[in-house]
Amino acid sequence: MADFSTQAIVLRTVDYSDSDKIVTLFTSGYGKIAAIAKGAKKSFKRFGGTLELFSLVDVVWSRGQRKGLPVLKEATVIKPFDRIRTDIFKTAYASYWSELIYKWMEEGQRHYSSFELLTHVLCSLDKDEIDDDVISILFQAKFLALCGFSPNLERCSVCQKPLDAFSGRLIEFSFKKGGVICLECLGKKGGMSFLRGTVKQLLWVFNAPLNKAFRVRFSKKSKEEAIRFIEAFVTYCFDKEFKSLKFLRDIRGAT
Repeated sequence: MADFSTQAIVLRTVDYSDSDKIVTLFTSGYGKIAAIAKGAKKSFKRFGGTLELFSLVDVVWSRGQRKGLPVLKEATVIKPFDRIRTDIFKTAYASYWSELIYKWMEEGQRHYSSFELLTHVLCSLDKDEIDDDVISILFQAKFLALCGFSPNLERCSVCQKPLDAFSGRLIEFSFKKGGVICLECLGKKGGMSFLRGTVKQLLWVFNAPLNKAFRVRFSKKSKEEAIRFIEAFVTYCFDKEFKSLKFLRDIRGAT
């Protein structure tokens, strides 16, 4: 029975039998895997405090010789991200990002860039140095790009006119065409409109390296537009309902 060692982020845990748990991990070396943690519910000595949601951990697991789930043998916490789990908004954001990874990534599909991205934004969210909304905009933008779903924000999706040549203060975006549309090509509205400045900031976020993208500064209006747009675009592109996103929107509306 071969053992495998890798860093991982805990995406979710589900109780299994009286003593075991099934843990879904997003690993740096093997992509998303689900493994059974035997005795995790009863043995504090073996897994106590190491399988908390969103934690960055070192894990050792084995596939075994028979069909069935891999077995999680060891787990050691690298970063617990305690601050995230004690703040309802941070928990909501981390849950949304984790659900995106969970629903989109196929089992065993190695995607180190996405692992690195998720680790980076969780660290930023836990440090509380950058606005949570901005971190979420950055994560979604970079994740969309990694998955090949970057929107066209540079030129009209119909006539290819450059964004700088668009007339008007508001820019129209067509979800169906996946990009901005100039007024001359617009026809019937069926998408979303937002400020030219918001479009340019989003374009910079999509194109800049991750460390530079974190320097972006949104006005209150642009941040609201960017959040509204990118969450809608993610839902459209992945064609999935995200329960954690609904919860996030609910608690935003309650404040």
